[in-house]
Amino acid sequence: MGWPLANSRINKRLLLVGVVVALCVATTMNLLAAAGSRLDNRSLTLSDNQVSATAQYTFRFQPTSTDAIQTVLLQICSNDPFAGTACTPPTGFDATNANLLNQAGDVGFSMSTQSTANQLVLERTVAASTAQPNSYEFDTVINPSTAGSYYVRFQTFAGSDINGPSNNYGGAAFAIASAVDINATVPPYLLFCVGVTVPGFNCNSVSGDYVDFGEFSSRQATQGSTQMLAATNAVDGYTIRVNGHSLTSGNNVIAELTGADVSRPGVSQFGLNLRANTAPTGGEDVSGVGSGVAAGGYNQVNFFRFNSGDVVAASVAPDEARKYTATYMVNVSRDQAPGVYVSTIMYLALGSF
Repeated sequence: MGWPLANSRINKRLLLVGVVVALCVATTMNLLAAAGSRLDNRSLTLSDNQVSATAQYTFRFQPTSTDAIQTVLLQICSNDPFAGTACTPPTGFDATNANLLNQAGDVGFSMSTQSTANQLVLERTVAASTAQPNSYEFDTVINPSTAGSYYVRFQTFAGSDINGPSNNYGGAAFAIASAVDINATVPPYLLFCVGVTVPGFNCNSVSGDYVDFGEFSSRQATQGSTQMLAATNAVDGYTIRVNGHSLTSGNNVIAELTGADVSRPGVSQFGLNLRANTAPTGGEDVSGVGSGVAAGGYNQVNFFRFNSGDVVAASVAPDEARKYTATYMVNVSRDQAPGVYVSTIMYLALGSF
């Protein structure tokens, strides 16, 4: 390895792999309760989901920070899971006689006098959250008297005032059955596909997962492109991340552009953007009737970068189909070692429900 390379040309290939993520069905807070951090891994498990049954309720969630927590509010509503809006108590639901049986994660809680028929309130001496999975189990809770879908709102507070701003929030749905067990399904969707080409706005017509750059020269940049299509009904839209590494041949690596930069022929560079460029000429701007945009660092004409794990595109609200064209720019120096250079690039789309 390392002998002079005639005309400084190197064979290169780029392999593209698309990844579509599974959806989390849990619901989210709306904009009225946007302050604070979202609680992860939210769920409610019932020991018996029959109409009017007396059951044990186990609430689970995980704070994403170590913010102080003094009070936990678990509110059951029949209208929606969004804190900050009026809660309609389910007909027949009654948690008046509920007792806290078990607790895990952030512990030291006891029942608060602020608890009512449709809300369970826990209080403790204020302490930092462990940011670990939390679990709170209650008995003697009477289910709603009508079968159907209901909602639980999760909130934590740094103080004892449950009417003030919360520092963590989230929501989830659960089902009450009548004579037989049923499953209630919240119907979210995330449409995402990736390939060398996505004709129109139809994921059924995607083609290609392999980009062959041929021979590269130190005298000019070489480029290739792939396309992605995304749409969702998620309340907070979606994010698309890129994962992978620069082109390598054995131990030889073409340097990644960790900071946005222009094409510099004769200098080893690997990067991408999601714009129509003029130097080198190629690529396309984001298109479609949706509102998703290329993320900062990947949204500037003629500037390229690559950091594995970066968000390259996102929408902050439910979005119609948007097409993104990722343009890959590669330059090599005259002393770049010869070889067949390969990279696998993956895109990960996640809906924010």
